[in-house]
Amino acid sequence: MSEIPDHALRAIKKISVRGDDVTIEMHDKVAVLRVLAKAAGMLETEKDQERPSIVGINMKGPDPALMEPGYTTYEEADE
Repeated sequence: MSEIPDHALRAIKKISVRGDDVTIEMHDKVAVLRVLAKAAGMLETEKDQERPSIVGINMKGPDPALMEPGYTTYEEADE
């Protein structure tokens, strides 16, 4: 990784390695710029301006393989 320039490393969101397969996920620059422009009021107003905004949230639960035997959630393991 020392051969990769810093500006290129900052563009990488995630690197996954499984066996011989390497997957590199990059940050979505266009989506980020669109959200920033909308928040700054730089985009044209939409005709359906009164409708609620929808925000997608991706949540990842605990990996059962990494949990201690006998516990079903992380909350129980903390007690």
